Amino acid sequence: MPDQPKSKIAEEAADLFLRLAEALGGAAYMASEPVQTFLLADHRTQRAPETLVLSSSDRIDMDASTALRDRSDSNERRFTVLDGAALFQVEQDPRPFLVDIGPISVRVT
Repeated sequence: MPDQPKSKIAEEAADLFLRLAEALGGAAYMASEPVQTFLLADHRTQRAPETLVLSSSDRIDMDASTALRDRSDSNERRFTVLDGAALFQVEQDPRPFLVDIGPISVRVT
């Protein structure tokens, strides 16, 4: 498992956690969408909006109760909005910037 990217490890850990909760009888609560969203999110806000500044100088203004999944790598900057709302301020970069929201994907090049 050490050669896997952090995102894959986090995904496997969340899956293992949910299977363990199911085995212990907490499946109804642990398998609920808010809990899964919380476990899968790389960036999340609680009760207040927050601004996230990335190493690429991109800014993400996240509303309260927002959860984002970050799948950026050396080829692209990719975020999935799992819950809530966010405003993305994209800086010029050779890598495209992608935002997935449900079945919709927005690409900035």
